[in-house]
Amino acid sequence: MEHYKQKIGLLGEKIAEKYFRALGYMVYRNVRYGTKQIDIIACKTNEMRIIEVKTIFKDNYKEKYLTLAKKHALKTSYNIFNLILAKNKEYLYIDLIIIYIINKKMANIKYYKSII
Repeated sequence: MEHYKQKIGLLGEKIAEKYFRALGYMVYRNVRYGTKQIDIIACKTNEMRIIEVKTIFKDNYKEKYLTLAKKHALKTSYNIFNLILAKNKEYLYIDLIIIYIINKKMANIKYYKSII
């Protein structure tokens, strides 16, 4: 089951990467700093977005998209990247993108900016 979840997660990250590249962002996937991992960092001039990607198959998904632990990890990542990478950036944001897989060739995307 865990392998299946990883494959679904990777599919969602690939879809999200294409989405942000189409919007003109430079995209970095699965960025690690110590034990922390960020699904996507998307950059444009004077803008950096730390993006959590959630991939699901059903609209009636009942789990929370962001647990308290995940919110804390994102805030920690925000602080680290703000110090290290964003010195020359005017804005640093934490966003959530949800990829709803409909079938092998179609997905819906919901993008939430500045969630924290």
